[in-house]
Amino acid sequence: MMVLADCSNQCSTKLQLIRIYLKKGNISLGKKYINEILAPYFSGKISVETTVLLATLNELNKPGLQEEFKKYIIDQFDKFKNCILNSSNFYFDQPFRVFISIGKTLQYERPDLYLEMARSIPIKINTDIEDDKMLFNIGEYYKSMYMAEDQKSVLLLDEAAKYYEKIKKMSDYYLKSYAQIYFLKRDFNKELEILDKITDKENAFVCYEYSKAKYEQNEFVEALNYIDKAIAQLELEKLKRYFSAFYSKKGDILYSQKNGEWSKWYDLAIKKCRNQKYSDELRKKYQDMNLEANW
Repeated sequence: MMVLADCSNQCSTKLQLIRIYLKKGNISLGKKYINEILAPYFSGKISVETTVLLATLNELNKPGLQEEFKKYIIDQFDKFKNCILNSSNFYFDQPFRVFISIGKTLQYERPDLYLEMARSIPIKINTDIEDDKMLFNIGEYYKSMYMAEDQKSVLLLDEAAKYYEKIKKMSDYYLKSYAQIYFLKRDFNKELEILDKITDKENAFVCYEYSKAKYEQNEFVEALNYIDKAIAQLELEKLKRYFSAFYSKKGDILYSQKNGEWSKWYDLAIKKCRNQKYSDELRKKYQDMNLEANW
């Protein structure tokens, strides 16, 4: 029987280096240490302390790590799934938080894998939960389930809302996520009512949510004002990961106003896109819009 090398101390140090280098934008060194932990672990050569392993996996949702996400989450999904499920049997909070974090990307890239895992995880739900972070994560769990399913059930959004409503200290981030439930339910007045409670209304992502809601209500002038604010703030903060979504939304608004500038923003969105699946979707939508334009 082979005895695995216990590299927990070394891996703990490498995890700290991963966080430091990714925060500084040194993606290549961050990748180096991620691979030094996960490659030997997934190949069965070393053992890693569970909290360190889960924290390392959680880093894969950061910008610039698409290849590592595919390598360790999608291509080795069964091993990732077992890691989360097995650790959930001993303590629930951290593996569930990692699943929620990773799941935001997984439910888009591979909804089939997300649903397989979401239906397997031993989620411990009861009416006595008081921890705001756990209430938020359970709300996100149901919201992501809704987004991943082909046959969408509004009951999942209703269930998500129940947990958000129990949160005692609603941060701006929690409020934005809560508002998204009503965007998905197409109750835009309720969404705007929740967004109005946010303190930092100049935040790029808050402006983006306002823009989406106003667009759906055919209030295109306001929608354009909000997306312009969102883009200006996003570019100021250099949050390149989100450029494509914001630029394409501006293209949608301009298209609805029969403004020929819409195509420029779609071209820019496609050019800046770092995700192949999303890039393909943007190209297809651009082609369809171009064919349908009769002005």
